[in-house]
Amino acid sequence: MNVYSRATESFAFHPGPIFANIVIADEINRADPKVQSALLEAMGEGQVSVDGQTHHLEQPFIVVATQNPIELEGTYPLPEAQLDRFMIRMGFGYPVAGTEERMVMSDHASRPLEGLHRVAELDQMQAIRDTCAVVKISQPVAHYLVSLTAATRTMEGVSYGVSPRGSLQLAALSRAKALYEGRDFVLPDDVRWAAPFALPHRLVLENAGYGTAPTGLARQLVESLIERTPVPRTSDR
Repeated sequence: MNVYSRATESFAFHPGPIFANIVIADEINRADPKVQSALLEAMGEGQVSVDGQTHHLEQPFIVVATQNPIELEGTYPLPEAQLDRFMIRMGFGYPVAGTEERMVMSDHASRPLEGLHRVAELDQMQAIRDTCAVVKISQPVAHYLVSLTAATRTMEGVSYGVSPRGSLQLAALSRAKALYEGRDFVLPDDVRWAAPFALPHRLVLENAGYGTAPTGLARQLVESLIERTPVPRTSDR
């Protein structure tokens, strides 16, 4: 926001928490529509507009958000356009017994941030991004990927399928999976792995309601689509 200074008799811009490389938005569906609209601009355009002035966000800029799909009082459903800006959506569920035991026994159980340590510098993160961007996708694999996203637009029970932005995000996640596996090219298996994370939250279902039910149904639809979509043959890749 712009804050007035009596000393200078002028307004000075004070950046808020959105001006960070990694932003954690806890229970994002409790943010009011005005906040969600501002976050949509930050995620979509990499900038913040205040009083007619544009302030660009430093790259890399990553938003990690959580939402409580069970307790719906006082929450706002995220607009479809905002959901489309998130690359993946996933549920963690409950930790397995051994993990939960270690969590209880940990010295940092009540102070989790004290147990964190830096694992990469900003220039290293950007270098990884740059490397992901040049991982190759052949025409047959691209055709397979687009076949998946395009099929969601005509599925029964789906009002709106995956947008072209969704295709780009699925391609980006598939590239990241290939790079993680030590390859500089994408295989159909990378796309099949990435699709259940990158596509379900982009589907607008008919009469699905709000909460956990549409999330599970959308994932089931995507998984069934993966099973019946022909995979490119080895000679075509």
